[in-house]
Amino acid sequence: MNIYSPKLKGKIVHEYFERKDNISISKLSRQHDIDPRRVGEWIRNYRLRGKLIA
Repeated sequence: MNIYSPKLKGKIVHEYFERKDNISISKLSRQHDIDPRRVGEWIRNYRLRGKLIA
């Protein structure tokens, strides 16, 4: 299991919400070589709580 820093999580979540081309979670996760389920989890947590969960 990989451990991802809060800084990296924040960067990826921020990129997801700020991109103008409505990038998919799948494409974003491929660009960063991270499992899309993990990226989706970070985005869902951010949407629900308004913050990242470490």
